Amino acid sequence: MKRVEESPKLTPKNAEPWLSDLFLDTISAASKGNAARRYAEMMIDLFLSDRLKAEIGEAEFRRLFLGDHIQRITPYTPAEIIEALWHIKNFGDKASHYSPDRNVTHEEANTAVQVALGLIDLILTQELIERPLDVPPCRATIFSVIFPGVRERVLANLLKECGPTVGDYYLFLLHKYSLALVKNNKFNKARRNLDELLKKGRIDNDFYEHQIESIKLIAGSIRYPGQPIPVRMEDVSRNYAHVRGALSEADVKANQRLLKIMETLVNNVVPSGKSAAVARRVL
Repeated sequence: MKRVEESPKLTPKNAEPWLSDLFLDTISAASKGNAARRYAEMMIDLFLSDRLKAEIGEAEFRRLFLGDHIQRITPYTPAEIIEALWHIKNFGDKASHYSPDRNVTHEEANTAVQVALGLIDLILTQELIERPLDVPPCRATIFSVIFPGVRERVLANLLKECGPTVGDYYLFLLHKYSLALVKNNKFNKARRNLDELLKKGRIDNDFYEHQIESIKLIAGSIRYPGQPIPVRMEDVSRNYAHVRGALSEADVKANQRLLKIMETLVNNVVPSGKSAAVARRVL
């Protein structure tokens, strides 16, 4: 893989120079560790540094090392993100320096890469904790442009965060989670989850029946070609361009942070060449 457009992961264009190091199994563990560290530095710069840059200025920010960045953003960054960044940094340090007594394994390297690639899940989760997914309605449509697997993980995080006591919002998230599972080719998991929630009394029979019908309809529709379910980053870019173009000024104002995240992800990523008719279909 040479271009971010081909990436099956939610990966900014800035990561293109290290794609092979991140994804190829033939790359050494040390090289993967270094790539994961660079990826973490990039994610801080692109998504987590606005407040720090405003406080100390761009030039000073560029002079700081990764450990300094992590320490400086810790007071206002979720603990799970900080923990992930330290994990990546610590392994990157280990991978970067020679020691006859230190063994860098592929298992450790692959874990560091997965943690690095998973940072975007945590960033999106925090955004949707701070500003819920259901208001305004277009917010869910903006979120829908990304890979079903990412949506599945983020929605699972949100469901854990809010719980059934939240009522209608919990049911809204559960509906979106079920659809994401099906679009990620996990129909059976979606159905088992609904079965379990019904047995535990967390959802009623009417909601259950409606969800079963919904996931059956989605499962049937994705069997046909031309569905705008993204498979590579170029598809995400295509979907985002369509959704962004349909937003009103009020929608843009109400979703500034989420749109900034999305625009950073697809910046300079060439959209896939699917027809405009397909891109206009409901995501």
